[in-house]
Amino acid sequence: APVREAAEAQRIDLETSDGVSLATWYYEPAEDAEPLATVILVHDFEGSHKTVEPLAMALREAGCAVAVPDLRGHGASTKQAGRDTKLEFRQLRKPELEMIAAGAGGRLREQSAVRGDLETVHASLAARGATGRSAEGRLVVVGCGAGATLAALWTAADWAWPPLASGPQGRPVRARVLVRPVRTA
Repeated sequence: APVREAAEAQRIDLETSDGVSLATWYYEPAEDAEPLATVILVHDFEGSHKTVEPLAMALREAGCAVAVPDLRGHGASTKQAGRDTKLEFRQLRKPELEMIAAGAGGRLREQSAVRGDLETVHASLAARGATGRSAEGRLVVVGCGAGATLAALWTAADWAWPPLASGPQGRPVRARVLVRPVRTA
């Protein structure tokens, strides 16, 4: 469906537990749309929020609130506390790549010791009360290319959080869409 208007995205700067400044763009659902879901949209390696912007805008037009982070070393997410050098995708090592989908430590998710890129975005959305007009309790994660692999890893970790006496602290993800996922041998 054609997008009727260009959406103004709100830039939100978040910080991961290892000090990466994570630039995230947030699109409110279209005014005339019935709120359907909140979407975390994950771009492919070597991409940024700009490479998935047409999809973000189409999801917004359909009634979704959409959060699109520039993953560490990509786009505007190239700074880390205590480092003078710029984070660049091609220079990221395995532990830094694993941090993108990391979220663990402690018994309470809200107080987790390790918050990678996707967990940081999730925590921000949760703090916003599932993002304003969006459909609370309907979180969808969409990943493209290698971002699909990261989305799958993060949603698996999301479902692994143990429940508390007051109820579940994980499992808000209701759907996962993997666009051209990277296959490893």
